[in-house]
Amino acid sequence: ALPGAAADGRAFIPQALAAGAVALLLPAGAAPPPDVPALLCAAPRRAAGRVAQRLAGDPAARLALLGVTGTNGKSSCVLLLQALMGGAPRWGALGTLRFDTGGAVHPSTHTTPDPVSLAALLGESVDRGQAGVAMEVSSHALDQERVAGLAFAGVLFTNLSRDHLDYHGDMARYLDAKRRLLGLRRPGATALVNADDPAFAPWANGRDVLGVGRAPGAAYRVRDVELGAAGSRFRLDWQGGSLAVTSPLTGDFNVSNAAGALALALALGEAPAALAARLAAFDGVPGRMQRVPLAEGPLAIVDYAHSPDAVERVLAACRPLCAGRLVVVLGAGGDRDRGKRPLMARAAQAGADVVVLTSDNPRSEDPAAILAEMETGLDRSRGSWHKEVDRARAIRLALDGAAPGDLVAVLGKGHERTQEIAGERLPFDDVDVLRRAWAALNGER
Repeated sequence: ALPGAAADGRAFIPQALAAGAVALLLPAGAAPPPDVPALLCAAPRRAAGRVAQRLAGDPAARLALLGVTGTNGKSSCVLLLQALMGGAPRWGALGTLRFDTGGAVHPSTHTTPDPVSLAALLGESVDRGQAGVAMEVSSHALDQERVAGLAFAGVLFTNLSRDHLDYHGDMARYLDAKRRLLGLRRPGATALVNADDPAFAPWANGRDVLGVGRAPGAAYRVRDVELGAAGSRFRLDWQGGSLAVTSPLTGDFNVSNAAGALALALALGEAPAALAARLAAFDGVPGRMQRVPLAEGPLAIVDYAHSPDAVERVLAACRPLCAGRLVVVLGAGGDRDRGKRPLMARAAQAGADVVVLTSDNPRSEDPAAILAEMETGLDRSRGSWHKEVDRARAIRLALDGAAPGDLVAVLGKGHERTQEIAGERLPFDDVDVLRRAWAALNGER
C-alpha cells in the first residue's frame, strides 16, 4: 500500500484486507492497522519487487532476461530478440504489444507490468519451460522500481529523444531513469548501447558496455547499408567476425533496431549463421511500419510513432516508398507531455506533403485544444494541412483523392485497438478504419 502519483494506496487497505490480503508492505513511518502483519520499509517500491519475486518462487532467477529500453524501438527490438534467440515458445516477450509466456499470450496492460503481475508472468514462463524472456523496460518502470529483484542477462539501449517529460520533468531525469537499467544486470552481463545516439554512446567502455551502430568506434559496426521497399541489407562487423544480413523491416531506423538485437544475441553466444536465417524469416511487428493493402489505391502505412523523433524517422522511411504525395495523419496524446505537440506537427510538415491533424487518445483533455497546440508548430505559409478531431473522418479525408503512387501514413496508435476519450476506451483500429474508409470511398465513385 504505497502513495502514488494519482492516489495513495493506503486508502485502499480496508478493501485489500476484506479481499483476503494477509500482510501489508508500507512506507517507513506508516501506521499499520492493529493485528495485521506489516513490513515497513524505507524503499518500499524496491522491496515490493523483491517480495513479489520471492513469493512467486524467484522465477526471474530461473530465466535469461533481456531488457530493452529507449524512447523508440523497444517493441520491435523485443520481438526481434525473441525471434533471434529461438522464437516462441522457447522464448517469451513482454512489452507494449503483448505478454507472451509460451503457449499463453495475454493482452498488454503496460509497457512494463507492476511487480506482482510481472512475477506472475515470469512464473508462467518458467512453468511452460521457457529459456528466457525479452522485455521492454520503460523509464516509468525504472523510476518506480517495478523491475527491482530482476537481474538481466543482457540489456539494450535503443535511442533517446523527447518523450514523457510530463512525468520526468526534463531530459536529464529521463536519461537518469534509463541509466538505472545498467545496474540491474547479472555479474558480467553485457549492455549494448546505440553508438550513433549522443545520449547513450558515451556510456560505452569497451568492456561490459559496448556500442552498436555506424560510428567508427562501435564494437559492433554497421556498414554497407542498402535500403529498399521490401526491407534492408547490411553488414555487421565485430572483433573476430562479420555477418551480412537481410532484414524484412523497412526504414533506416529499423536497421538500428535489427543491428542492436543482433549484437545482443551475438554477445550471448548465438551462432551468426542461425541469426542471419532467423532475421530473414522475421515476420514483422504489428503497428510498426505496417503495410495495409488497399485495392487499386495508395500504399497505406500504420505506425506507432508518437514522438517528434519517431515521426521524423518514420516519414523519412516512407518517402522512398512514395512516387506521388506523402500524406500523414497524426495526433498527440492527452494528459501527456504538451511540449512535444507542436514539435510533432512540425516534424510531420517537414516530412510530408499533406498533414492531417486529428485525435490520438485525448483522454480527459479537449481534443480540439490538443490540435490547437499542435497547430502552433506548423508553418502556415507552406504545405497543405487540415484539422479534423474525429480520427475516422481524418483518415477518410487523407484517403480522399489519394491515388496509386501516393502514400498515406497513419501515425500514433499503431497496434492499439481502442481510442481513449473522456474516460472511455472506445473500439478503434487504424488498420480496420483504413480498409473501411477506402472501401466506402470506392463505393461512392
